[in-house]
Amino acid sequence: MIRPLGDRRNCQPLPVVDPRQPLRLAAKHRQGKGGGANMDTRIKPRLAMSYTGSCHCGAVRFSVEGEIDQVIDCNCSHCSRKGFLLWFVPRDQLQLETPESALATYTFNKHAIQHRFCPTCGVQPFGFGSHDGAAIAAINARCLEQLDLKSLKTVAVDGRSY
Repeated sequence: MIRPLGDRRNCQPLPVVDPRQPLRLAAKHRQGKGGGANMDTRIKPRLAMSYTGSCHCGAVRFSVEGEIDQVIDCNCSHCSRKGFLLWFVPRDQLQLETPESALATYTFNKHAIQHRFCPTCGVQPFGFGSHDGAAIAAINARCLEQLDLKSLKTVAVDGRSY
């Protein structure tokens, strides 16, 4: 029987989906032909967001693209004193709007990370390093504009032990 448009009998409401959580396929879709019971049924939406950020005085400005899955709350002597919440991205996802020559650099311990900061206000919006040979940027999420930090998953990391 064809029901007229607007007839809501036997209609089910759509589920509310949290875009930060992986989606799961319905049970009838999990097992496809050929014994697909072992396939990963999680679908994670990949929305490439663009964020802008700056230091306190605005002399250092940047943009970064990516999906913030989590931020790192490191307890090393440097991060804990500055209160960083770090988001790691491939280096090419960070675009500087300020010339690198306008930034100051601080390194410590093993000198593996170049902590870049504004020489005027002292705020460190990001740092550069590498992981498994790939260039990365450690973004200070507290320097990103209009970002609700409370909505992010925060992972504690024992940086003191490194």
